Amino acid sequence: MKRNWLHLVVIVLMSACSGLTEPTPDTAPPVVINTPQVLAPTLTATLEPTPAVTLEPDYQLFSPVIARMFPGPFYLLGGTQNGEWLSPETVIPHISNETYQVFGMHGPTGSSKGEEPIFEAPCQIYRVETDSYPLSGPAVGVTENWDVTPRLVEEFPVDTPAYIDEIRNWLIDKGFPEPVVEISQVLRVDIEGDGSDEVLISASHFVEPTGHDVEFGDYSLVLMRKVVGDSVRTIPIVADYYYESAMQFPLTYALTFPADLNNDGVLEVLIGVQRWEGSGIIAFEIDGTTASPVFEALCGL
Repeated sequence: MKRNWLHLVVIVLMSACSGLTEPTPDTAPPVVINTPQVLAPTLTATLEPTPAVTLEPDYQLFSPVIARMFPGPFYLLGGTQNGEWLSPETVIPHISNETYQVFGMHGPTGSSKGEEPIFEAPCQIYRVETDSYPLSGPAVGVTENWDVTPRLVEEFPVDTPAYIDEIRNWLIDKGFPEPVVEISQVLRVDIEGDGSDEVLISASHFVEPTGHDVEFGDYSLVLMRKVVGDSVRTIPIVADYYYESAMQFPLTYALTFPADLNNDGVLEVLIGVQRWEGSGIIAFEIDGTTASPVFEALCGL
């Protein structure tokens, strides 16, 4: 392997909380952060242009990052060195036949030997074939010597009343007086390693099931609940809301799992994206009450 160094990135294809003091439905409502209303299926998480990064000549400080949403090949999101996010183009010259540690939601699942990344021109992304597929679902891979922070991830039932109420109240606040609440996943995890758990909720509803049209009240979102000072706040990681009927080919967001990609002790949140004949994955960095996309690999979006 050409171990050397790297820059920013991307991939595709696609309570009851101990530690988090959740307000019960009969207590004061949580403080919420409002986000702009989205009328069209525009990807709301957009990466900023990445400044040039000079890589340091110490391969132990560097790791490529690969990921996938579904069974099959991985895609090169990019890499990381000393907390910097590196683009696939920065990483490519320094990797070849890499051996990756592969992780799923609940920790390591084994290792895979990866081939040299292959550029797929239609989607402008890099595919990484591996010699084995330890997981059947979402997975991420980092280099063998990378110290990934283990963190317990708990799944909660999607019909938990407290979270149904939270999504309902959130959507009412967005202008939907009688929202249809359809939660797809609820995860609890200590993202920042400070002993206080965060809760991640993904929910989507579309009246028209084929993925072509949208109606008033349709939405797709991923929210984070976290303790800030003496209160619990609801923070949107990514969200689209629809207020009129149209052919929009909407995006559907879904949690995959949190993972510490840059070895700084704070977990990133990986979110899958799907739409008609398109899919992908975005990795968000959490900094206090801010969620910023650092990697995205998208095709057909």
